[in-house]
Amino acid sequence: MPLEKISLLEAAWLDESRALVNGTMLGKLPAVARVDLATGVLTPVTQDLTEFRGVSLTADRQAAVTTHVDTRSAIWAGDAAGASMAETVAESPARPGSVSLDRTGGLAYSEVTANCSGIYARRPGERAPALIVDNASAPRAAHRAS
Repeated sequence: MPLEKISLLEAAWLDESRALVNGTMLGKLPAVARVDLATGVLTPVTQDLTEFRGVSLTADRQAAVTTHVDTRSAIWAGDAAGASMAETVAESPARPGSVSLDRTGGLAYSEVTANCSGIYARRPGERAPALIVDNASAPRAAHRAS
Protein backbone atom coordinates (compact mmCIF):
# COMPACT_ATOMS: atom_id res chain seq x y z
CA MET A 1 0.00 0.00 0.00
CA PRO A 2 1.48 3.42 -0.92
CA LEU A 3 2.75 5.54 1.96
CA GLU A 4 0.30 8.40 1.24
CA LYS A 5 -2.61 6.08 2.18
CA ILE A 6 -1.79 6.24 5.91
CA SER A 7 -2.19 9.09 8.40
CA LEU A 8 0.90 8.78 10.56
CA LEU A 9 0.61 9.11 14.31
CA GLU A 10 4.15 7.98 15.24
CA ALA A 11 7.21 6.39 13.64
CA ALA A 12 10.23 4.46 14.91
CA TRP A 13 13.21 4.01 12.58
CA LEU A 14 14.39 0.44 11.99
CA ASP A 15 17.22 1.60 9.69
CA GLU A 16 17.79 4.23 6.96
CA SER A 17 15.09 2.82 4.68
CA ARG A 18 12.55 1.13 6.98
CA ALA A 19 10.38 2.23 9.88
CA LEU A 20 7.68 0.92 12.16
CA VAL A 21 4.74 3.29 11.97
CA ASN A 22 1.60 3.72 13.99
CA GLY A 23 -1.11 5.23 11.87
CA THR A 24 -4.61 5.11 10.51
CA MET A 25 -5.38 3.85 7.04
CA LEU A 26 -8.60 5.00 5.40
CA GLY A 27 -11.52 3.40 7.20
CA LYS A 28 -9.36 1.42 9.62
CA LEU A 29 -8.46 1.65 13.29
CA PRO A 30 -4.95 2.82 14.24
CA ALA A 31 -2.46 -0.02 13.70
CA VAL A 32 1.26 -0.71 13.52
CA ALA A 33 2.92 -1.48 10.17
CA ARG A 34 6.41 -1.78 8.76
CA VAL A 35 7.06 0.64 5.89
CA ASP A 36 9.73 0.46 3.22
CA LEU A 37 10.47 4.13 2.54
CA ALA A 38 11.96 3.43 -0.90
CA THR A 39 8.80 1.74 -2.22
CA GLY A 40 6.13 3.05 0.16
CA VAL A 41 4.94 -0.52 0.76
CA LEU A 42 3.24 -1.07 4.13
CA THR A 43 3.34 -4.50 5.78
CA PRO A 44 0.88 -4.83 8.68
CA VAL A 45 2.38 -5.89 12.01
CA THR A 46 -0.84 -5.79 14.04
CA GLN A 47 -3.81 -7.51 12.43
CA ASP A 48 -6.96 -7.56 14.49
CA LEU A 49 -10.09 -5.48 14.96
CA THR A 50 -8.79 -3.43 17.87
CA GLU A 51 -6.59 -0.38 17.79
CA PHE A 52 -2.95 0.16 18.63
CA ARG A 53 -1.46 3.50 19.72
CA GLY A 54 2.16 4.54 19.67
CA VAL A 55 5.30 2.67 18.68
CA SER A 56 8.80 2.72 20.13
CA LEU A 57 11.96 0.63 19.70
CA THR A 58 14.75 -0.39 22.06
CA ALA A 59 18.14 1.23 21.44
CA ASP A 60 19.36 -1.88 19.58
CA ARG A 61 16.13 -1.96 17.51
CA GLN A 62 15.53 -5.59 18.41
CA ALA A 63 12.25 -5.07 20.29
CA ALA A 64 9.23 -2.82 19.83
CA VAL A 65 6.42 -1.74 22.10
CA THR A 66 2.92 -0.40 21.38
CA THR A 67 -0.28 0.10 23.36
CA HIS A 68 -3.19 -2.22 22.55
CA VAL A 69 -6.43 -0.29 23.13
CA ASP A 70 -9.30 -2.63 24.03
CA THR A 71 -12.50 -0.62 23.73
CA ARG A 72 -15.74 -2.53 24.13
CA SER A 73 -19.38 -1.59 23.86
CA ALA A 74 -22.82 -3.19 24.02
CA ILE A 75 -26.33 -2.22 22.97
CA TRP A 76 -29.00 -1.88 25.63
CA ALA A 77 -32.74 -1.42 25.07
CA GLY A 78 -35.63 -0.59 27.36
CA ASP A 79 -38.62 1.64 27.91
CA ALA A 80 -38.50 5.31 26.91
CA ALA A 81 -38.06 6.39 30.55
CA GLY A 82 -34.92 4.26 30.85
CA ALA A 83 -36.35 2.42 33.85
CA SER A 84 -36.22 -1.07 32.36
CA MET A 85 -32.95 -1.55 30.45
CA ALA A 86 -31.48 -4.85 29.24
CA GLU A 87 -28.43 -5.72 27.18
CA THR A 88 -29.65 -6.79 23.72
CA VAL A 89 -26.30 -6.99 21.88
CA ALA A 90 -23.52 -8.34 24.09
CA GLU A 91 -20.48 -6.29 24.99
CA SER A 92 -17.65 -7.03 22.58
CA PRO A 93 -14.45 -5.56 21.13
CA ALA A 94 -16.30 -5.27 17.79
CA ARG A 95 -17.95 -2.22 19.42
CA PRO A 96 -21.59 -2.43 18.43
CA GLY A 97 -23.04 1.06 18.13
CA SER A 98 -24.93 3.57 15.96
CA VAL A 99 -28.14 1.69 16.60
CA SER A 100 -31.57 2.26 15.10
CA LEU A 101 -34.91 0.53 15.76
CA ASP A 102 -37.35 -0.27 12.97
CA ARG A 103 -41.14 -0.13 13.45
CA THR A 104 -41.30 -3.87 14.24
CA GLY A 105 -38.74 -3.57 17.03
CA GLY A 106 -35.85 -4.98 14.99
CA LEU A 107 -32.36 -3.54 15.36
CA ALA A 108 -29.94 -2.19 12.80
CA TYR A 109 -26.50 -1.29 14.14
CA SER A 110 -22.89 -0.81 13.13
CA GLU A 111 -20.05 -3.01 14.31
CA VAL A 112 -16.32 -3.22 13.57
CA THR A 113 -15.43 -5.68 10.78
CA ALA A 114 -12.23 -6.52 8.92
CA ASN A 115 -13.26 -3.88 6.33
CA CYS A 116 -13.78 -1.17 8.98
CA SER A 117 -17.46 -1.15 9.97
CA GLY A 118 -20.50 -3.09 8.83
CA ILE A 119 -24.25 -2.77 9.27
CA TYR A 120 -25.96 -5.65 11.03
CA ALA A 121 -29.69 -6.30 11.41
CA ARG A 122 -31.57 -8.47 13.86
CA ARG A 123 -35.31 -9.08 13.73
CA PRO A 124 -37.41 -9.28 16.92
CA GLY A 125 -37.00 -12.66 18.61
CA GLU A 126 -33.80 -13.55 16.71
CA ARG A 127 -30.56 -13.98 18.63
CA ALA A 128 -28.08 -13.91 15.75
CA PRO A 129 -27.69 -10.77 13.62
CA ALA A 130 -27.10 -10.80 9.86
CA LEU A 131 -24.43 -8.71 8.16
CA ILE A 132 -26.33 -6.49 5.70
CA VAL A 133 -23.57 -4.21 4.37
CA ASP A 134 -19.82 -4.34 4.99
CA ASN A 135 -17.64 -1.20 4.98
CA ALA A 136 -20.48 1.14 5.98
CA SER A 137 -21.60 2.97 9.10
CA ALA A 138 -24.47 4.70 10.91
CA PRO A 139 -27.63 2.79 10.01
CA ARG A 140 -30.95 4.59 9.88
CA ALA A 141 -34.31 2.82 9.83
CA ALA A 142 -37.00 4.38 7.68
CA HIS A 143 -40.32 5.03 9.40
CA ARG A 144 -43.52 5.55 7.49
CA ALA A 145 -46.67 7.04 8.92
CA SER A 146 -49.61 4.63 8.91
